[in-house]
Amino acid sequence: MLDVCAAPGGKATELGARLNGTGVLAANDLSNSRAKGLLKNIELMGIGNVLVLSEEPGKLIPYFTEYFDKILIDAPCSGEGMFRKDRKMIRAWEEHGPDYFARIQKSIITQAAQMLKPGGMILYSTCTFSPEENEQTIEYLLEQYPDFDVCEIEGYEGFACGMPEVTASKDKRLSRTVRIFPHRMKGEGHFLALLQKHAAAAADTLTASDVKSTTGRKKLPEDLTDFLADIRREFDPGRFDIRADKVYYMPEGLPALNGIRFLRTGLFLGELKKKRFEPSQAFAMNLKKEELQQFAKDVLERFNNPFVDHQVTSIMLNSFPKYETRDLPGLKTYLQRKGELPKGLVLGLAAIITYYKGGTRADGSEIVPNDAPEIMQLLKDLWATGDTRKVA
Repeated sequence: MLDVCAAPGGKATELGARLNGTGVLAANDLSNSRAKGLLKNIELMGIGNVLVLSEEPGKLIPYFTEYFDKILIDAPCSGEGMFRKDRKMIRAWEEHGPDYFARIQKSIITQAAQMLKPGGMILYSTCTFSPEENEQTIEYLLEQYPDFDVCEIEGYEGFACGMPEVTASKDKRLSRTVRIFPHRMKGEGHFLALLQKHAAAAADTLTASDVKSTTGRKKLPEDLTDFLADIRREFDPGRFDIRADKVYYMPEGLPALNGIRFLRTGLFLGELKKKRFEPSQAFAMNLKKEELQQFAKDVLERFNNPFVDHQVTSIMLNSFPKYETRDLPGLKTYLQRKGELPKGLVLGLAAIITYYKGGTRADGSEIVPNDAPEIMQLLKDLWATGDTRKVA
């Protein structure tokens, strides 16, 4: 799946959630500064099967010809539908109006068409009323690529049909597009078009099995395999990519990608340090609830004091990037100096404490992670005694 104009990431993170770790999500934005914000949001949402790119869409075509099943284009536009919400859009429109953006949109949608598999679908959207950027852009695609058709979109209260009459061809299929007007439903002004590429040539398209892996099956470092042994997840050794000391887990079935401007390829697992592997925040956020619970259980069974175990402290501390300490000695020093822990870190560590106590207090009442003061005191007692079982 490709999100062509993805920043800041609201739609890309929703797509990633729906993919649920399967397939590949390529999230692209031409602006490098906006793409950095996109990367942050994707990693905070724990999405790992991702490529975050910052390229002009046409440059992606040689790498991804007829590769994607679905493509989303939330196109840059003149923003007429947002005038009521944001008065600055009026000044922007005066500088760059519909004609300027229509040229960009026609370029983007025809480039995307070349990266779509036969049988695949494109969702095109704008936040403008301009026919040049809406129906006329779709008309242009249908003329340039006759193997595309306009699909019906499930109706919703307030939706209005597209307007073929504003185009030269008067193609009736354009009535299947959707216009959204602020006087007809809550919101601003928008346009939607769902397009499908004919499936006749599907047998000739590139599939994941046809693509050579960009990674090898080299022997993995022992520090990495030891750490991953505690994560109850099956990893494909052929999908690891180690660059310098950084370890990535790549989506399956990628083509060779040399020459593309990336901010991230795959899930950044962490870094190989001296005689240890340090997991990343992205990896911590990618873990499922049951994986984290099982991780805590396994470590608790192996160690008398789980907080001395580097794996637990690393993965928890890296879940909170603004925290000022990155290791257990630093955490103890902070505790002694401040007298309490940041609430965000407490709630993360509370997952292990709650599991160890079986989720109940001594009186039988349930422990809730939001009980921050009680958990803080529990942690203070834990550091003072160093005996987890005694505190429990």
